[in-house]
Amino acid sequence: MPLSWSGVVFMIIAVGTIVSSLLCDRLMRHLGTGRVTALSIAMTCAALFGFSLSRSFPPLCLWSVPHGLGAGGVDAVTAAGYGSLFFLGVTAGRAVSSFVTLRLDDARIVRLGQGLIAAGVALLLLPSGNAAALAGLIVIGLGCASVYPSLIHATPAHFGAERSQAVIGAQMANAYVGTSLMPPLFIWLCAHTTIRLFPAYLLVLLILMAASHETLCAKTNEGTNL
Repeated sequence: MPLSWSGVVFMIIAVGTIVSSLLCDRLMRHLGTGRVTALSIAMTCAALFGFSLSRSFPPLCLWSVPHGLGAGGVDAVTAAGYGSLFFLGVTAGRAVSSFVTLRLDDARIVRLGQGLIAAGVALLLLPSGNAAALAGLIVIGLGCASVYPSLIHATPAHFGAERSQAVIGAQMANAYVGTSLMPPLFIWLCAHTTIRLFPAYLLVLLILMAASHETLCAKTNEGTNL
């Protein structure tokens, strides 16, 4: 099959992840954290085993359903129960951000990440060839690394501990919606214009994210001390 068809598999996984993230809070109330975690892991393992046996496109799509459902459940349970451990992260940017948390709160870390993203976009705009573009992408990655876990970690402070599980599920679902829709949208724009719009595209998303975060902080009286 054409390599581009793999996008269908990823879309199915993303949809399953969105659904399970939204339902995780309700399932945990009825089944408990342990059972939901065990069920999610079992579904993910079964899906991976199914992938290994698949020799055509339809089975890949079929096994994508339990893979997405299981992955979303594991993510939601892990983020709610172990927010501080999730905050440490596994990437270089998240490892660095874990040390920053000793001195800065979540709101400031998000703003720092957004500043790094802006710096990376600026590097992409420089007419300095591939070296600047590569450095810009790395800086953008470092900035993004701290934003997502910081927003998850700040959820109890913004919305209350009793609502945090449900809100985190909604946050993760929307994150996967963005992951699924934003790249295809940019590809569509490139097909009708030019790939040179990439820095501007990132800048628009950055502005929307920063405005949304500042509005959230203002409404919850968090992060107002700059």
